[in-house]
Amino acid sequence: KIDHLSQAVAKSRRIVVVTGAGISTSCGIPDFRSNGGLYPLTEGNKPKTQTKIRELFDINVFRDQSSAAKYYSLMAEMKRKVDISTPSPTHDFIHKLDSKGKLLRWYTQNVDGLEQRAQSTGTGGDAAASLSDGHTINKDVKVIRLHGDINHVICSLCHSVFVWEPDVMESFKQGIPPSCPHCTQLNDNRIRRGKRGISIGTLRPDIVMYGESHRHGVEIGEVSGCDMASSPDLVIILGTSLGVPGTCSLVKRFSEKLGSQGCTQSNHCLGSQGHVIFVNLTQPPSHMKPFIDYWIVGETDRWSRICERSWRSLNPKDW
Repeated sequence: KIDHLSQAVAKSRRIVVVTGAGISTSCGIPDFRSNGGLYPLTEGNKPKTQTKIRELFDINVFRDQSSAAKYYSLMAEMKRKVDISTPSPTHDFIHKLDSKGKLLRWYTQNVDGLEQRAQSTGTGGDAAASLSDGHTINKDVKVIRLHGDINHVICSLCHSVFVWEPDVMESFKQGIPPSCPHCTQLNDNRIRRGKRGISIGTLRPDIVMYGESHRHGVEIGEVSGCDMASSPDLVIILGTSLGVPGTCSLVKRFSEKLGSQGCTQSNHCLGSQGHVIFVNLTQPPSHMKPFIDYWIVGETDRWSRICERSWRSLNPKDW
């Protein structure tokens, strides 16, 4: 069955990929839910509940100085891990989909930016083009970062976006948000002209928190609408537990567009195109099962290698 599904990938021409933290754990980047994941990094490796994790990544965390300081130091540790990591075989495989003209769009919940680093190694085409520098999303952008990008910081006041520099890292390590350079310059210019000073914002990681809207939400909606109108012939979900409502909604819409019949009907149309494939060690939520045709139980890196092998065998002209 896995081989037949791999052949479906080889035959497809408009693939939508949705990825989560599971494709980056083999790179040394922790996820958000396991006991050895991200949250315990600043808590002496004590297991924490999912509720605690959600609280730490809620927009209200900035209302309390102690909680905010913990968040900044946690993000500094995550950024350190991102900086020393390398892309996984799964990242490389998705770029091969792009370089062979099969990738319609890559929607990622990850904030590590490894999709761009994978592209720089020459493993793929243009999939690393993204909006993480604050530019407007359009239909030419191949990677849609649903939750932002940890490699950039944003001002809490003027919303200017900057690259995460070493001085920002040192400040975050101490749990202190640095002042926004843009606000600071505007304030200094006003004072030099004898005018009243203005408020100066602070920088935070350019990550979408629980309880806040994506600043490119409208554009993301427009792009996903274009993708559905383009009639994708396969949706591959890799390394995500589908625990975020927004991502679930996106998958449901694509699934309904493809006419998926649900993973309870395990033998229907085996190996054909137009289905939703879910690759993860844990099963999808019960409310998402009607929208997923096949659950492949395993690590995404292993499945990517198996899929590529079958693809090369079936369609050698692609290579």
